[in-house]
Amino acid sequence: MTPLGQKDPSERLSGALEPVDQGIVRDAEQEAASLVAAAEAVAQAQVADATREADELVERARAEGEEAARRLASARLTEARSRARARELAARRRAFDALREQAATELSRRVEAGEAGELADRVLAAGRSRFGGRRVRRGGDGWGEGGGFVLEVGGGKVPVGAMTVVDAALSCLADEVASLWA
Repeated sequence: MTPLGQKDPSERLSGALEPVDQGIVRDAEQEAASLVAAAEAVAQAQVADATREADELVERARAEGEEAARRLASARLTEARSRARARELAARRRAFDALREQAATELSRRVEAGEAGELADRVLAAGRSRFGGRRVRRGGDGWGEGGGFVLEVGGGKVPVGAMTVVDAALSCLADEVASLWA
């Protein structure tokens, strides 16, 4: 206070500015609260966007992984089927070769035992018929080396043994042989 009992001018000024100060503080607090709220909204939106993007990346990676797994499984299944088919064909080949070998062995045995006279006559007749009257004759006593039949074609001779006769017979029976695999 002054000697006259009046308030100090700075106190008066201070008292007069107090409502202004309070208004400025209130405005600043409101602006700060508004800025904080806006920043929180932006942060929440950014977090939501990042979460959505992460979810999309995870889903895309999952889908790509599933597709890659399907392709790999398909390739492995195709490969397994191919290997199984190759084993099946090899087994069929072994069975067919064994059939040929057994049939040729049995035919040779029967011819050598004199049990295949009618068959020998039919082979001779078929050879003559097929080669148009060219000479077909027995080539020896057995069906082994030098045995079977000899087809004389032109100036050459073609020996026909048990395996040739078996192959011709199996060729005629191709449908029946094929049905063994069905």
